[in-house]
Amino acid sequence: MKKIFTTLAAVALMATAANAEVVVKYNGEELANGAEIEVSAADFVNESMPEFELYMWSWGADLEVEAGDPSVASATTDDTAFQFCPGGNCLPWNGTSASKTVTQPSYKVQIHYTVNEEKIPAIDSNIKCTFVDDDEEPFVVTFNVKTEGDSAVEGIDMENAKVAAIYDMQGRRVADDFRGAAIVVYDNGKALKQIRK
Repeated sequence: MKKIFTTLAAVALMATAANAEVVVKYNGEELANGAEIEVSAADFVNESMPEFELYMWSWGADLEVEAGDPSVASATTDDTAFQFCPGGNCLPWNGTSASKTVTQPSYKVQIHYTVNEEKIPAIDSNIKCTFVDDDEEPFVVTFNVKTEGDSAVEGIDMENAKVAAIYDMQGRRVADDFRGAAIVVYDNGKALKQIRK
């Protein structure tokens, strides 16, 4: 009798876990279903190396997802600059969407947006992320990326900026005469990856 009760309790627990409510967190805060998050030029990071004529502006978001096993993570967008990476694997786009079945009860989703231009261009785009667990209502989060063009960088005076600190790629502070790949932090708060010769 005890064995039957234990088996029934285990089956009930598994059924409850399989139909768990989807929970999505962004920056440690639980989101409401249908949440829309605004992204502006101020959220982009300049990873350019102008000395090599390489320019890159990037923005990223990390989501923490708790759902049943399995669940489906998908994204739709009208912009090819996005990458959608559930469970640590970036998915190829089939034109405007990507989808993956995830077999973990909790996982991370990374979203990346990258433009390879000297200044941030005007962007008006979005990525709609959907998480579905069995027959539960889909959980939707939308990131709206809107910039006005290169105005975001006008207030940053790099010509008069002085080097405040230099770090190697492991984050250790190094001497001013360091040679190789480094992260250079300026006194205006800007940090850039550079190859120092």
